[in-house]
Amino acid sequence: MLMKYVYLIFLIFINLNFAAAQDNEEINIAKEYILAGEKSKAKETYAKLSKKSENIKEIYTDYTALLSQKEDVELLNKFIKKAIKAYPQNIFYKIDYYISKNETDKNEKSARKDFDNLLIEIKQNPTWFASAGAYLMNKKYYSEALQLYIEGRNFFGNPFLYLEEVIQLFKYQGKEQEIVNELISFLEKNPVEIERVENILQQNIETEADFEYLENLIYKKIQKNSNDIQYNELLYWMYVQKKNFTRALIQAKAIDKRKKTEGLKLVELGKIALENRRFDDAIKIFQSIVQEYKSGNSYDFAIKNIIFSKEELLKSKYPVDRKEVLSLSNEYKKLVVEIGRNNRAAEPLRKWAMLQAFYLDNKDTAIILLNQSIQYSANDAYARDLAKIDLADIYVLHDEAWEAILLYYQVEKTQKEQPLGHEAKLRNAKVSYYKGEFELAKEHLDVLKLATTREISNDAIYLSLMIQDNLVEDSTGTALKSFSKVGLLLFQNKLTLALDSMKLMLKVYPQSTLTDDIYYEQAKVYRKLGTYDSALICLQKIIKEYPEEILADDAVLMVAKIYEENLNDTEKAKESYLLLFTNYASSIYADEARKKYRLLRGDKI
Repeated sequence: MLMKYVYLIFLIFINLNFAAAQDNEEINIAKEYILAGEKSKAKETYAKLSKKSENIKEIYTDYTALLSQKEDVELLNKFIKKAIKAYPQNIFYKIDYYISKNETDKNEKSARKDFDNLLIEIKQNPTWFASAGAYLMNKKYYSEALQLYIEGRNFFGNPFLYLEEVIQLFKYQGKEQEIVNELISFLEKNPVEIERVENILQQNIETEADFEYLENLIYKKIQKNSNDIQYNELLYWMYVQKKNFTRALIQAKAIDKRKKTEGLKLVELGKIALENRRFDDAIKIFQSIVQEYKSGNSYDFAIKNIIFSKEELLKSKYPVDRKEVLSLSNEYKKLVVEIGRNNRAAEPLRKWAMLQAFYLDNKDTAIILLNQSIQYSANDAYARDLAKIDLADIYVLHDEAWEAILLYYQVEKTQKEQPLGHEAKLRNAKVSYYKGEFELAKEHLDVLKLATTREISNDAIYLSLMIQDNLVEDSTGTALKSFSKVGLLLFQNKLTLALDSMKLMLKVYPQSTLTDDIYYEQAKVYRKLGTYDSALICLQKIIKEYPEEILADDAVLMVAKIYEENLNDTEKAKESYLLLFTNYASSIYADEARKKYRLLRGDKI
């Protein structure tokens, strides 16, 4: 008898597994019908499978999706009710039934009652609040999701529970002011969460009206709570986002005084202004540090950066005003005297030297200053090697190539496999190129093709290919020698001579493979001189006449930047960025162009 009983159980077990295997096979067949677009056959198969409650979980998602058409609504509701009966603890089935019934009945009063009943069920199992809210958001039932989260806040007694979710729902509903209200209320109770609030604001508000509403609300809070520094910090953040450095400066001052941080916030703001090349603003910020904080690291940093900012402003003008250069040179001299001849003077000495060499043509003075910079930075290998590279550059200006090569080699050795070492090797290659030693230059450049920085690698690839292509066309390298001399003139900042030489080359070598390279270098010079129309003409020639050449995407990028940065023509800049990432999809600039295009279009990135 026992053996018969065991055998009977075994048969039942075998039959159950066989039935399950058959059902699994049917489920797979139904999925294949869906993939093949045979929805009717899939429905029939799922309808048969739905008769067994154990199949419901497996078929639920696909079957309800198939029954989403209006003509299937009764069958859909019937199936969801069966699913709820089989799995009463599955809140998602109940939400789906609410959604299906709501979309069928279109009865606001009935829907409200049904949702109230749903809330009652969720409160019986509070762990459902978060997942049910997310499910409703995914189904685009934003009002219900928001109501659910608010109920969850009340239930748990936490007014800021589900903060990110609530903010996202306000965003979906276009309620940017509600986002601001929510975050300011949160910040009032949680001042240490200032960075979190800033991050959420950055992702969710973007229009001028949004920022204006935020600004007005913050000022109202400051009037009521003048001791709450988090509002000053939020204003500071907002003005930085809008690049309103004048107003950001006011808040930075207030924050530094309240926190007694000796100008650290002002230093931070000054650095941001420098990164954005807002040198006028940077000078004002650093001058505030000098006025407010007469000692300490902030003071030294500010003094140096006032002069550095003035130098950048000076370089952006053409022709350079010699009186301004002399005035700036005197400021560097005073700074070095004030700092004293020590390691802190290394960087000012280096920058002062480059001013002497490139703008006042005092190469001998520059060499003396750079040797002093090297001496004072003996314990700082990076600072020392920066000065050595600059000193080598001066020797190139001085037509002392051998001295330059030795210094570049020294930096290559001490900064091996580092970006600065690669930079030294690139400059060494360019010296060989200027001298017409093209094979030697190419040897250096080919090593640099795998450099760690994109800029160095790109420069190496471009110059190597240019040498190779032109030596194939003309083994004597006659045209290339003329162009390499132009390169030296450009390095020496002899822009007018360089332009004259390039114009002559276009006449002497009209069919040269260097023509697009000449146009590109001309465009760079014209842009530096501020003659943007001439720059654009040269670039358009490259784009139209040499669309397959290596410089074509570079030309499109420069066109975009001229329109964006120099001519403030957003629409034309967008056109060029769009052209770059559509017509030159494989370009290394394609991703940059796509981001720029979206930013100019007003997208939130």
